[in-house]
Amino acid sequence: MFESGGKTRALHIFNGDQTGHIFIRDGVPINAETGNLTGEEAIYEIISWNEVIIDIRFFNGLQKQTITKPLISLIMEAFRLKDERETLKTWEQPLVARHHKLYQIETADIGCGTDAPWTAG
Repeated sequence: MFESGGKTRALHIFNGDQTGHIFIRDGVPINAETGNLTGEEAIYEIISWNEVIIDIRFFNGLQKQTITKPLISLIMEAFRLKDERETLKTWEQPLVARHHKLYQIETADIGCGTDAPWTAG
């Protein structure tokens, strides 16, 4: 939307308790920040969030440009990274072990005579 209109805006994005900013100059994302991430790492994280609220704000354009990739490349890389993270999560889940009952057999009092339960008498 901003890309085609050549707008300069700041997007304040909320996802639960996470917040982030994407700075757009003349329709092109130039920087992003969330938590301790900035630039491309931040925009990849923000793009991968689900169910966000976006607040469009004024931006004076004075933010330093740290992102140089085209928007479509950023979006594709963000979803590739998200898919990779989700795949790793499924691999890291512990395997469900089958539970077998273990029986303890006391052998101390068993004699060697014919009264032993395993002998045919």
